[in-house]
Amino acid sequence: MINEDFRKMALSQYGCDGGNLASKIWTCGLEWGGGYDDNQIKSSDMKELALGAWDLDGESVIDSLAAQYNQKLAWFFSYLFKWDVSKYTDEAVKYGLFCHNGIGYKMNAFPLSYKNRNSVSWEQKTKDLIGLHSFEIYKEWCIQERGKYFQKLASTHSPKLILCTGITSTMEFIRFFGCDLESYREIKGINLAKTNKGNTLVMVVPFFGGANGINSYEKMEALVNVVNSECSEYFNSSNWMGKIQ
Repeated sequence: MINEDFRKMALSQYGCDGGNLASKIWTCGLEWGGGYDDNQIKSSDMKELALGAWDLDGESVIDSLAAQYNQKLAWFFSYLFKWDVSKYTDEAVKYGLFCHNGIGYKMNAFPLSYKNRNSVSWEQKTKDLIGLHSFEIYKEWCIQERGKYFQKLASTHSPKLILCTGITSTMEFIRFFGCDLESYREIKGINLAKTNKGNTLVMVVPFFGGANGINSYEKMEALVNVVNSECSEYFNSSNWMGKIQ
C-alpha cells in the first residue's frame, strides 16, 4: 500500500526548484541530482512542499547557477530572449530567472533525488517506506498520479512551452504531461507533442550537458533556433513567449 506521506510529497512541489508558474516557459528534468545518504530518503523528509523559487528561502540566482545544468538553462533563456550569453549570470539575475516574479518555472517529473540513474537502488527498506514494489513501478505511479497534478497546473497557467531535457526518456515525459499521442512528431533532433487542449507544446530535447548532450554554446544556439522556429510557427507569432514575466 502506498505510503500516504509519500503520496502527499509526490503530489506537491517536492523535487522542483519552482519559479513563476505564470511564465510562458516551463522546464522539466527527470529528478533532482545529488541523492540521499545511503541512497535512501528519510521518512522525516517525506513532506509536501509549496512552490519555491531561486530567490526564496535564502536561495539566490547566483548560488543556483553553480550547478552546470542550471548554467545550461541560463544559456537557453539567453539565446531565446537575445540576452548576452557571455554574461548569462548577470542576465539571469537581471531578469529573475526561475524567481517567483521572474521568468521561467523549473520542475522535475519524479520527486526522489538520485545522483544519476545508474545509482538507483530499490531495496526492501525502500519498498517498505514508499509502498511500491520497484523503481519501474514508482516511475509508472508518478507518471499516472504526479502527472495529473502537473497537468492541472498546466491547465491553470497555460504555459506555451514545456521544455523537457532527456531525449531517451521521451515517452516518460510525453505520458507524464498527458500529451495527445496523435500529435507526436520528431523534427531536427527534438520530439514534440501537444497537451493542455493544444495550448501547450511539450518538447523533449537532449540532456543539457554530458558528452552527447547540449554541451556548448554552438549546440545550444542551434537548439534554440529549432525550438523558436517550431513555436513561432505553431503559435503563429514570433513573439510566442510574450513579455518577460
